[in-house]
Amino acid sequence: MSSQSDKERLSEAMPSGLVLFRPGTDPARKRRRQIFLVIYFVAAALLIWPIFPLFSGIHPLILGLPSSLAWVLLALAVMFVALVWLFRHEDS
Repeated sequence: MSSQSDKERLSEAMPSGLVLFRPGTDPARKRRRQIFLVIYFVAAALLIWPIFPLFSGIHPLILGLPSSLAWVLLALAVMFVALVWLFRHEDS
């Protein structure tokens, strides 16, 4: 009988649906992570159709690199900078 009440209590305490942040998370921390996720997913979206085919050719060369490679490196650099920004602004 007590195991049933424990299960009911746990099911009531568990939120339903997708939970991105724990209850009570600092709003500034939430905002930083939301900004990071938006930047990350926009940069990732730049690497798939319909945007990538616009830059999938060999010419023009950008700093000596084919435009498709330069585009991928740019997206990776944006992701890296966003990750460093998130790391530097995390609370200890």
